[in-house]
Amino acid sequence: RKRARGEADTDGYVRFSLHKIRRGTLDALSELGKALDLPQRDFSVCGIKDAFAVTTQDVVARGATLEELRALSLDDIKVADLRIVDGPLRIGGAAGNAFCLRARGMHAPAEQLELAAERLRTRGFVNYYGMQRFGTGAVRSHELGRHLLRRDYAALLEAIVCLPAVLACAVPAEEREARDYFAATHDARVALRRFPRKLHLERALLARLVRDDEMEEVCDWPARCRSAILSLPLSRRKLWSNAYYSFLFNLCATERVARFGWAAPVVGDLVLTGSLRPIAGRATQRYRADPPSVVTTEDVAIGRYTIGDVVLPLMGNKVETPQHEIGMLARSYLTYDDILTHALEVRNSVDPEG
Repeated sequence: RKRARGEADTDGYVRFSLHKIRRGTLDALSELGKALDLPQRDFSVCGIKDAFAVTTQDVVARGATLEELRALSLDDIKVADLRIVDGPLRIGGAAGNAFCLRARGMHAPAEQLELAAERLRTRGFVNYYGMQRFGTGAVRSHELGRHLLRRDYAALLEAIVCLPAVLACAVPAEEREARDYFAATHDARVALRRFPRKLHLERALLARLVRDDEMEEVCDWPARCRSAILSLPLSRRKLWSNAYYSFLFNLCATERVARFGWAAPVVGDLVLTGSLRPIAGRATQRYRADPPSVVTTEDVAIGRYTIGDVVLPLMGNKVETPQHEIGMLARSYLTYDDILTHALEVRNSVDPEG
């Protein structure tokens, strides 16, 4: 059924477990939205899960009913554990992840495999962000996040809609011609007719450009790009910014190990001394950790902490960084990318600063 404007606002929130096979989170939410006649912005998650896996994660849908969700029948997508809640999920709101890994094609002797597994158990590993955070598209998510945090909306829109020259041969002719046409003309109306319907994000941006052109509310190209980008769900824009933060995290984690090793903490490292605590009074569970402590000379001398206690932050406008050269390195990356610290917060589209 077609929902009336504003109807979803009164329907409440339903939380459920989303089970998917070989499907990305955003792709699965897009298909759920079509089946339920809901815009993708009415779904909230704590993060995205890898497309190349069998995954389960919690989702909250605004405006869906229990009966509609129970009646769903979709390929490689199942929903379960439905219940009514009071509000949406937030990016980063989960306390953690659990993984079951299966390694195939292992031809080494059993003794060697057992030794490698034991080293992994006792030494651990650098907890890098992986492919599911950065995506597999023509332009990686952290590159889109860089444009977004620089408030370079024209470059961001063109990175999404236009095609990098190096990938011209890797896409179907219809799609390549549509992207090339828009890159050459910026004619959103004609480009929208040419873009394949499966390219939902690109078509949404083009449709917004057409709308603004018809209403004559926005005239110059940078302002039109800003309007189009800010029409996207806040959750999607935050995923891009978080991908950029994760990219910086990976760079800093590599440098932390390269410069100081991973045998023990060093002076200036950050450590978490408390445990994650649920935030009281929230229907949708979120967790808060105590502020990190800075490792001192005394801490190192008496061995108060282990390397397992050391953490690195995801950058933000109020985030504490390590009190040694890795912290300076993180800030220098922001300077190099021409990103101001106060710009690290991605806000709602109604904010005039965007």
